[in-house]
Amino acid sequence: MKILVIGHTVKDIIDTGDKIVTKPGGIFYAATGFYNLKQKEDEIFLLTNIDELSGNLFTESLFGKLYSHLNLKYSSTGKIITVHLKTFGTKEREEIYENLGGSLSIETLPDNLNDFDGIFLSMITGFDITLESLLLIRSKYNGIIYCDIHSLSRGIDKNNKRYFRKIPEWEKWVSNFDIIQVNEYEMKSISDKNSERKIAEEVLNAGPEILIITKGNRGVKAYKKQGNEIYSLFIPAIKINSINNVGCGDIFGASFFYSYISSQNFLDSIRYANCAAGISTTYTGFIQYKQLKNDIITRLY
Repeated sequence: MKILVIGHTVKDIIDTGDKIVTKPGGIFYAATGFYNLKQKEDEIFLLTNIDELSGNLFTESLFGKLYSHLNLKYSSTGKIITVHLKTFGTKEREEIYENLGGSLSIETLPDNLNDFDGIFLSMITGFDITLESLLLIRSKYNGIIYCDIHSLSRGIDKNNKRYFRKIPEWEKWVSNFDIIQVNEYEMKSISDKNSERKIAEEVLNAGPEILIITKGNRGVKAYKKQGNEIYSLFIPAIKINSINNVGCGDIFGASFFYSYISSQNFLDSIRYANCAAGISTTYTGFIQYKQLKNDIITRLY
């Protein structure tokens, strides 16, 4: 399979209240998931921003070990965005941005996008691609487009602090996706409806086939449209000793999308991704993601 992964690369400076750590972030986690789940013959193409200073030791140490295994022919150079994160347990985290530049250019992409088996878009900053770029991609691609809404749901104030707001022209965005992933905060940025079910119905009636709502340590709720009917299912989180949930949703998205485009099995893919996301919260270092596929198999089967 050939999978195109799109999203900004960022440097995360994470304040947990007890300590401050610096880690790679943005599309890095989703790319980590795809790389460690793929079969040998699969190829992951990454459209992102690579540090403009070639040989930069920081970039090499944080991103180089992963990105060197991915196809970067569609990526471009640019300053790495810095995100200051404050985490508050189960509450939504606070984000403040530095070096927030422009959107990623899609001019590097080929005209024939149908060679890809799937396109995975993560709106890490909310400015990863423009609506015009999405419309152009959709016009050239007949396959499945997955979108993790992420910061598309957030505005930005004069101090570069992010805040939740209604997504401008949300119908134009969501109508061009086949699968949408949100958390419970992001979900409310799409619609003015007052219940999860009504929001799901409005979103799916706009065009997508699947809406996935991640619920942290409670699990995941998914809605799927078949014909004129909308079905839902809830999968509780696996029981596990969670240490760190940063990147958990990105691992979920990559795991679900990879499983779904491989098997076309909705239920199995939700279970697979739910398990992968839970397991990822027990990892303390990126080298442990090499175990992800085997850990999922051990836990799930």
